[in-house]
Amino acid sequence: MSDNSEQKAQYQRRRALFLRVAAGLATAAALALFLVAFNLMNQTQSTELQASDTTGLNHGAVSDVEQAKVEAPPLATFVAIEPRSALESISWEPQAEYGRDGLLFAGYDTEALLSENALEAVVASTTALEEAGNSVGFVLLDLNTGLGLAYHTDLDFYSASSIKGPYVAADIAAYPEDFSPYELSIEAILVDSNNDVYESFYMRRLDEPLDEWYDRAGVDLNNNNPMYPYYSPRELGLLWLETYDFLSSDAPYAAELAGYYSYPANSVLHSQLDWRGATWSKAGWYAFYEQYDGFTTSPSACDAGIIFAEGHPYLLVLMCDCPGNLAALYDLANSLDVVHQELSELGPEALSSLMG
Repeated sequence: MSDNSEQKAQYQRRRALFLRVAAGLATAAALALFLVAFNLMNQTQSTELQASDTTGLNHGAVSDVEQAKVEAPPLATFVAIEPRSALESISWEPQAEYGRDGLLFAGYDTEALLSENALEAVVASTTALEEAGNSVGFVLLDLNTGLGLAYHTDLDFYSASSIKGPYVAADIAAYPEDFSPYELSIEAILVDSNNDVYESFYMRRLDEPLDEWYDRAGVDLNNNNPMYPYYSPRELGLLWLETYDFLSSDAPYAAELAGYYSYPANSVLHSQLDWRGATWSKAGWYAFYEQYDGFTTSPSACDAGIIFAEGHPYLLVLMCDCPGNLAALYDLANSLDVVHQELSELGPEALSSLMG
């Protein structure tokens, strides 16, 4: 086989990963979607539902940064599957030639949902990272519909500073009295990603604030680095769903804390996708393999958070072991945003047709 033929065959196999369907939507969930879609198609008049909660007010000490304000998204006109259930139930589909998991979840046919151009852009972005010798994983999840795209969902990556986002949220959720005395520290941790300040903040209670969230997300800290753990795109996504639930609630200091996630100094999501709407995110990056105190660090570039695209906010998790290079994830972030735009444009008729 010629080199060109082999490359073409490899490309087709990679593309096929994006066309594998994660089987097994529960019958009840499928029926519920069908009934919702059927009712919507036969309604002569729609009812607009509006959410009135306001989150994301930044009361930080930096005077030259505008206060961030994020309106809670309106309720969706249809829900395919509850987002947390969708993320927890992504099927692991090993591929013989690569040993990787399948891409699309929520039980629908990829080709029927997405354009060929959108899929090929994601394939090209992922392939470029892998051909440079890196591993990569991601999760895209629409918070209104539960539709999305995912890759290497259970491959562990070094968290680096990405853990700081969920950790601070979990601490303030459990101990709201911490917010006022530690507000400047929180800003340094979330905006500037200051490691020394994070270590001091962390050492007060260690992992205790995150224990319950870790349990629900399935993060195993055995033989792990507790301050900067290893976890998978699925696990980081589940931690961010917890973070999102808290920051968008009316709990004490949730709105004030949300502001500090909206203007990080370094973030793929914020720098590339803020034109889609406000963002909450926390990135992490590290360049070296090192060992200290019995723990190991690894090269990493990752980012995770929420993009408040109009009408369809979505979770995005990007993880790669490229050494500290967040810019390497720009193409992947933008290609996945195109996928989300296509998914968010689907109406109940399109979803109903997929039900057969």
